[in-house]
Amino acid sequence: MLTIEQFDIERYNHEKKGFRITDKVFNVSEGYNQTCHDDILSYSQLWRFDLTNKQQKNIFWQEIKQYLPAYLKGEFNLYGYNAKGRFIKHLLIIAEAVKKYGKVKLLYISDRQHCDMISDCINWLLTQI
Repeated sequence: MLTIEQFDIERYNHEKKGFRITDKVFNVSEGYNQTCHDDILSYSQLWRFDLTNKQQKNIFWQEIKQYLPAYLKGEFNLYGYNAKGRFIKHLLIIAEAVKKYGKVKLLYISDRQHCDMISDCINWLLTQI
């Protein structure tokens, strides 16, 4: 189960964090860090930058179509430098966390629709893996 919450800087330890806040909490936002300072939440690897939500969703589905079959066969490396795709790795990391822990939280700062779109993609992935 995925839940969505707006990031609260007082609630979470965000020092030296970007994508994974804890094993059950993931940042999917633009972060507060635009200059690489280590003491504030950085952007997520799932952040869209200059893409629209629709453009990023299209990229997600292209990568899912391309890499999901290899993942299902155990031929897709989620960790390390050889992982393929720009976004699929991180979508699958969250999906695996949901499978493992049952409940995972996605955090956003300003773009709830972006977070909802990511949640929809992960929920679909969960029906496949």
